[in-house]
Amino acid sequence: MAEIRKYRKLEGISHYPIISNGRTYNPNSHKFLSGSKRTTVFLDDPNGNTNFPYQIQKRKRSEKTPEPNSKLNLEIASNKSINDPFSCPHSRKIDEFEKLSKIGEGTFGMVYKARDKFTGEIVALKMLKPNIINQKKNPTWRREIDILTSCRNPSIVELKEVIFTPNGCDRSIYLVMDFIEKDLHGVMQKRWTPFLESDVKFFMRQLLSGVKYLHDHNILHRDLKPSNILVQDNNTLKICDFGCSRVIGSGPYTQPVVSLWYRAPELLCGSRNYTTAIDMWSLGCIMAELLSKEVLFRGNTEIDQLKKIKEMFRKPAGCNELRKMFPVAGFTGRPTLSRSGFEFLSGLLSCEPRKRLTADAALKHPWFDEALYNHVAPGVFSP
Repeated sequence: MAEIRKYRKLEGISHYPIISNGRTYNPNSHKFLSGSKRTTVFLDDPNGNTNFPYQIQKRKRSEKTPEPNSKLNLEIASNKSINDPFSCPHSRKIDEFEKLSKIGEGTFGMVYKARDKFTGEIVALKMLKPNIINQKKNPTWRREIDILTSCRNPSIVELKEVIFTPNGCDRSIYLVMDFIEKDLHGVMQKRWTPFLESDVKFFMRQLLSGVKYLHDHNILHRDLKPSNILVQDNNTLKICDFGCSRVIGSGPYTQPVVSLWYRAPELLCGSRNYTTAIDMWSLGCIMAELLSKEVLFRGNTEIDQLKKIKEMFRKPAGCNELRKMFPVAGFTGRPTLSRSGFEFLSGLLSCEPRKRLTADAALKHPWFDEALYNHVAPGVFSP
């Protein structure tokens, strides 16, 4: 069956799909029917009310899903009557998912492994915390949902469905996503040895592809770190956790952002006029951690973190301290890194944001031409 997509808009949310893989929703019988390879379902009013507050956009079966615009449209929907999404009827309930185990908790919510009772599919449920849901101004949950539903890239986790649970004062929002059991932090913790340079090259190309997509669409992730990178069994990576993400130019930026060990120097100095370069610094820290199996800058406070960065790049030594960590030859007991690879890493870790490699420039770096980057040895994620 050809792909059919229908969208609804809520206040503060454009392109807000409710997705059901492998099923079609029948509003008359309140059931999902099999036969659709992938269907994005608009929740029609079961009672047939013409004043139902969702705006519908239908397309012909032959039309393809449009790619996101070069700049995401996050303007508030014109229908001002939709002030509370919890008051709108929804077909699916959280009871239709069986929570199997809790797999993680962050600043913005808790993540569960769950099973869809209709299909048997194993999914990840992210339940947003009450303090996040009750934000009055520029709620982060709306921003996260809007960004996730607008992004379509192999290196970015896919949002499958959004469920609102109106339980009086105890309101909940669940994000339903693909379940991917491992993250990069956990994988590195279980390994006895660091990754080889060829493996790191394979991973960095995937991460850069995802980050380039975000930056091309004017999105700052603002919290790139190993625990926010999911690892599939086929050795592919997916960037997740967009709770801190912002659209460039969507208002004054906040501080602090980015986890301390992966925070760029300009952020540590209090800058609020930061750019996409902050994500590139985080990628540099992740690359160094993949190569050494050690956090590059393990500070306890912002001042301590900035001190450690200055010690690494203090003048006139330049990058010599970093070079000592990753020598060319393999006789020091340290992880090795080619000259081109070191140049690449240094470009990501430039203390001057304007001189830092962009995602586009990084993908074109000669380091990726030195050897095959599209193959990882079997069992590379084994300890």
